[in-house]
Amino acid sequence: MSLALGQSMNLRPRVAATLTFLLLAGCGDDPGSATAGGSGGDGSGAGSTSSGVGGGGAAGAGGGSTSTGGGDGEGGSGGSPWTENDGEVGPYAGLDLATYPIYSIDMTLEDYAIHYNGVGTGTGTSTHHASGWWDGGAFSRMTPPTTDGLERGLAVHDLFQNATLAIQDFNLRFEWRGGPALASFDSSGAKFLIVHTRRTLTNGDAQDRPMMFLGHMSTADDPAFNRADTAIFAPAQGTTQGWAADIYADSSPPQFYRPTSPGLYAGERGRHGTFQGAPVYAIDEIVTMELRVVTVATPTHPNGLIAYRVYRRNGEVFERGIPWNWDSAVPLGNFITEVQQFGCGQWNTAPTAGADVYMDVGGYVTVARDLDGWLGPRASFVTN
Repeated sequence: MSLALGQSMNLRPRVAATLTFLLLAGCGDDPGSATAGGSGGDGSGAGSTSSGVGGGGAAGAGGGSTSTGGGDGEGGSGGSPWTENDGEVGPYAGLDLATYPIYSIDMTLEDYAIHYNGVGTGTGTSTHHASGWWDGGAFSRMTPPTTDGLERGLAVHDLFQNATLAIQDFNLRFEWRGGPALASFDSSGAKFLIVHTRRTLTNGDAQDRPMMFLGHMSTADDPAFNRADTAIFAPAQGTTQGWAADIYADSSPPQFYRPTSPGLYAGERGRHGTFQGAPVYAIDEIVTMELRVVTVATPTHPNGLIAYRVYRRNGEVFERGIPWNWDSAVPLGNFITEVQQFGCGQWNTAPTAGADVYMDVGGYVTVARDLDGWLGPRASFVTN
């Protein structure tokens, strides 16, 4: 099933080792140039936002099997250390974090929400594939917008249930794969993932936006860290990005427009190995990505947390994080309202389209509240 340009639709039917991670990819946008926006039309030239809100899937609300628990171990050899951590499994229409603190949207039900903005041509595409994922399940293939300033991705709306559910400790987990040429993109980068929050438990536009950025390793402050056909991810509070090497810091180190030390990289197909002492994985490898956002002070994170982990099927785990108040103008205590978009991104400068320039999200999309830790990958994801 293909989503035509300019349309939205409801589809039916304890901290890891301080490893850095290189991704060999071939598409992306330069982070740092985007401007903040509200809940609709995020970023410059965005126009109005049109988000597909998942309708009732064939399984009905809350359908599917249930497996509870959260695994917060670390990957390694000798079998998967992860326990079942999917929570309630069902369609997007059954999402209810008040009832199910961990909930997984099963993409085989064709019920997930698609986000894009803009009208006419240039908005990118989303195509549902009923099978072909690592577990035989479904996935959505997205091509980035070809018009500057537009967005494309999946979304999870109204997590806070019309301002009645306070969420200040939040996890989002999804399985992701880039196209073979994604790391060679000729764009400056993208806001790869955007979460909306408000400073009070009320309805309204987003006030602060924790994010993940996707950048290109072509203009590092230290030329030793430039690498052709290589992408990098970083956490951010709004457009204040965390490219430094620190796994976590309660006080901000000097900021750099580009990383000055190895971070999380992805490389184009065939260009994996190591770089500056860090492993590099091919961007067309399926990985599990998990974002964790803590907006309040905790004993472990007195300035909150915006962090992500990447889990490989061989058991390796990689993590980078920043404090919630990485941007000093953002106070502690916000409430999570929605995940505006993830998996493809907001592209201030659109990349050149190509057959191998795409991004896939498949399997389950899992959200959790008040977990006080990490979900980890699905139990069967790790094979070594």
